[in-house]
Amino acid sequence: MRGTTFRYILFIAVGVFLFGILGSMFWRSCLSDRGGQLTTRVKLQNLRVVMAQISILSADGQIDFPRDIDEILDLMEQDAGSPVSRNLEDPKHPLIDGWGHGMRFEGDLQGYEIRSAGQDREFQTEDDIYLQGDADGEYIVAGAAQKRVNRDDFTRRVNSLLYKEPTGYYQVSLPGRYTVIPRYEGDRSEITFSYAKDIRVTIAAQPDGRRWDPDREMRKRLESLRRGEDEMLGEFAVSDYKLTSLTDASGYKIDLEKETVLVCEYTLMNDYALHLSILIVTSGSDRRFIMDRLTQAIHETLVIQ
Repeated sequence: MRGTTFRYILFIAVGVFLFGILGSMFWRSCLSDRGGQLTTRVKLQNLRVVMAQISILSADGQIDFPRDIDEILDLMEQDAGSPVSRNLEDPKHPLIDGWGHGMRFEGDLQGYEIRSAGQDREFQTEDDIYLQGDADGEYIVAGAAQKRVNRDDFTRRVNSLLYKEPTGYYQVSLPGRYTVIPRYEGDRSEITFSYAKDIRVTIAAQPDGRRWDPDREMRKRLESLRRGEDEMLGEFAVSDYKLTSLTDASGYKIDLEKETVLVCEYTLMNDYALHLSILIVTSGSDRRFIMDRLTQAIHETLVIQ
């Protein structure tokens, strides 16, 4: 009887020991996978900003679009003014993923893709994490380990990020998960907060000393839209328009629509003769919900300085 009990206890002890080893291996694997995903997502988000700048500069003819990873690193070094790691065994290498493997780059001005093979080291499988972009500077981050843009990303006061315009024109707090794409020309700034293709907010600011009549300017703008003179919005139908004000600026708001895309356009001038234009674009099945959240955030948080 005692021998049987001893063997039973030994059997349980061995089972617990083996379960502990296997469980430890399982959790280390899970933690390694989660850490690899997080590191890779962070690197792709950083590359998202880099590729936005490269796309803009190459579209303007200021640089050649990179043909391979080495040319991307060359451009990063020029921008940073300091060396960038090119050691493929160095985790700090910008295109080494969270599992220590090189990411793949393919593309040209028509579009590009930067892809991590994920933990299984095989490309084109379900655990791939990738960044895709098109020639217009719009970006989609996809892959099984990453979230697509959805309603949760635009819930009020969740993941909100405060942005202060470097020239001191304004500050605004928008739902998070955007990429900032800046453009400056003289005293004019144009900042795009890009969430995904056709989901973005663009704010342009410029000092302007001219006299301002919001009603007259709105009528002129409506007539221009109806004549199709706006290259980007020429095919959109005007659904609503009205005079409006935000903080200490007055102006007008025009809503436009085409198929599954909504556009809201604000044009404003404050007492200090700062001309501010805000263009909000949303698309997809949640376009009205996202538009409501973005306009609400702008109304509640925009401060013009």
